[in-house]
Amino acid sequence: MKDAKERIILIEVQFSRELDFMQRILYAGAKVITEHLASGKIYAEVSKVISINILHFAAGKGDDYIYHGTTRFISLHNHSELELSEQQKQLYGVQKIADLHPEYYLIELRNFNDVAKEPLDELIYFLKNEEIKENFTAKGLIQAKEALDVLKMTHQERLAYEQHEDDLHYQASMFHSNYILGKIEGKAEGREEGREEGLALGEAQGSKKGLLEAARKMQHAGMTAAHIAEITGLSLNEIETL
Repeated sequence: MKDAKERIILIEVQFSRELDFMQRILYAGAKVITEHLASGKIYAEVSKVISINILHFAAGKGDDYIYHGTTRFISLHNHSELELSEQQKQLYGVQKIADLHPEYYLIELRNFNDVAKEPLDELIYFLKNEEIKENFTAKGLIQAKEALDVLKMTHQERLAYEQHEDDLHYQASMFHSNYILGKIEGKAEGREEGREEGLALGEAQGSKKGLLEAARKMQHAGMTAAHIAEITGLSLNEIETL
């Protein structure tokens, strides 16, 4: 995928161990670069690639569960780091050489101790355990939990869930259609009266008419009064007297 800065992000989850995994991620990043540089384009348009690898095995020998790799150029004699010139910074729109070259994240799930100290740890906990704790706040986890709940459903549960989603779409469409039709009818009645006040009054009455008609159809479809009130904004008394 691409982010807002047009950087290409590769995300891969792998279960089986590969001794040549380091060369694999190098190849994948290089392939993406060549595929996204159109013929005749200058090298300054080479895409920045970020490779995120979620692993169920050890990528090498280490004592952590997250590793980050970038490209740096260090002088052999002074051990100083090569930097971009001001002209290069303007050309590329970045500050460091590492911002141009591919970078890699290796996340080794089996080395994670299940203690979430920061939002990234919460995401890793979810990936490792297929579970999201109530106190987790990392961005995107609510959507991830909803997707996971659906994936864990049985076939029959999935069919029922999809039918429920279809019903919600139908109810929303029905409400919207009747509401709009009511407003149109109300405007027409106001124009017939030929007064600006009549137009405004007719539109207001039409809006109310549309809401009531939508509520009546929702009621016939078996929706509860509380649910109808939540969608339409009508009072329970208005719904119960339909």
